[in-house]
Amino acid sequence: LGMFAKGRTAEFYPEEEFKMISDWGFNFVRLPASYKIWADENDPFKIIDEKIEPLFEAVEYSLLAGGKRLRPIFALDFCRMCGGAWENAAPFAAAIEMIHTYSLIHDDLPCMDNDDLRRGKPTNHKVYGEWMAMLAGDALQAEAFYTIANCGLHSAQIMEAVKVLGNAAGQRGICGGQYLDLDGEGKERTVSELFTTHGMKTAALIEAACELGCIAADADMYQREAARRY
Repeated sequence: LGMFAKGRTAEFYPEEEFKMISDWGFNFVRLPASYKIWADENDPFKIIDEKIEPLFEAVEYSLLAGGKRLRPIFALDFCRMCGGAWENAAPFAAAIEMIHTYSLIHDDLPCMDNDDLRRGKPTNHKVYGEWMAMLAGDALQAEAFYTIANCGLHSAQIMEAVKVLGNAAGQRGICGGQYLDLDGEGKERTVSELFTTHGMKTAALIEAACELGCIAADADMYQREAARRY
């Protein structure tokens, strides 16, 4: 995930420990641990990786482009506040950033917001083309859930994490919010409608990040509800 925010967060996550978080965000895209452990020169997956290297590059272009990383930080902090080791939330933090990045790649496409710049750089489709940007976003969404499924926590925590992130990323979350945003272009909307749109398109994933931190710490339902309300 690159470097997280500096300042107060650095008190809890020293610079030398940022590498571990970065490894989650980078290696789960480029080096899936399930086969890289035993990969050799004749490994078919390694050969496939080499053939689809441009797709890896497109994914990393947006995933490692920078940004505030607020959603991953929320996951790490809520885990720590609930008494868990923040390292347990690292896979969830990476997964959240993958979902967030995939949504940005797709939002920038000509068929949606049609943006040329993102975080001060040309958008993914401007660099790699529309079909590659679409695939990069699709890959990030899939890798997010793959990351959670292979995080090593208890199966009940993994199941809850998948439910929370899936709900925030789907029709009742960022996809539904994007629909309302696009459908409302050129229309007069009420304050309530705007709050609903932003609540789904933006706030849903932030809420999920807070709750995922609680799940990583095996927090109770009262703590999870408090995180959602926050």
